[in-house]
Amino acid sequence: ENEVDALVMRGHTAEEIFTIVGDTESYRTFMEVMEPGAAALDGFGRVLYANSTLTHLLGKSLAELQGKLFTDALAGSAGKEIEQLLNDANGTTQSREVRFPRGEEPDLHFIATVSPLRLGTISGHAMTFADVTDRVRNEGAEQSEHAARAVIDSANEAVLVCDRDGIV
Repeated sequence: ENEVDALVMRGHTAEEIFTIVGDTESYRTFMEVMEPGAAALDGFGRVLYANSTLTHLLGKSLAELQGKLFTDALAGSAGKEIEQLLNDANGTTQSREVRFPRGEEPDLHFIATVSPLRLGTISGHAMTFADVTDRVRNEGAEQSEHAARAVIDSANEAVLVCDRDGIV
C-alpha cells in the first residue's frame, strides 16, 4: 500500500525485523544500530530523533536537538545546504555531498540523503549522513600529486623531490 510499517535488515546470521508504526522503541533501536548518522525530522525540519552517531558528529546531545530545527544545529554553510536538500526533496529521495566545517580541524564530508518518512500521523523526512571524508581527502591528495607531476614534467631545470627527512 506504499507505506512502510517495518524494516528488514540482513544480519550476519539472520534477518532482523524492526516495526515502525506504533512501536517507537523498535524504531529507535533500528536507528541506533545504523552506522551512518541518522535523524528523523518532522515536516517543518524539527528533530524528532537523532542517533548517537549523528549527535556525536554534531557535538550535541539528543535533548539539545529534539524539537529544534535541524539546520540550526549545523555550522557554516552546512545548514543552508541541508535546508536546500530538504526543499529539493519535496516527497522524493535526494542526496548531495555536504561539508561540515570544524574550525581549525580539517572539514568532514558526508553524503546526506533525505527521504520521505511517515511515523504514525507524522509526515516528515528521514536523513542519513554517510562519511566520505577519507575518499574526498584521497581525491584531493591525488589531484595535488598530478599537479605536482605536471609542474615537474614541464620544468626546464633539474628537479629533485625529497621527503621531510631529505630522502629522495
